[in-house]
Amino acid sequence: MTTAPASTRPLVWTLALLCTVSYGALYYAQPLQAVATEHATGWTRVQTGLAFTAALLVSAVFAARVRRGGCHLLSGKGHARRVRPAPAVT
Repeated sequence: MTTAPASTRPLVWTLALLCTVSYGALYYAQPLQAVATEHATGWTRVQTGLAFTAALLVSAVFAARVRRGGCHLLSGKGHARRVRPAPAVT
């Protein structure tokens, strides 16, 4: 495993912290959003829970596929068009 240059370490820690906080906000907001969705659509609590779970699974599959192919969004190899619409599926 290679270590990151000292100049990028603060950026990596900042991104890690922001990612952790955003996932925490997502998990805490989901039950609140589920209640609003249930009232608006007539879905049950199970259906909104399954929709949230399915969205996370689809997101995980796409994240793994993007990671396996390398980080094309940052390297500028022209694959951003293929990857950018992926979150719209979730």
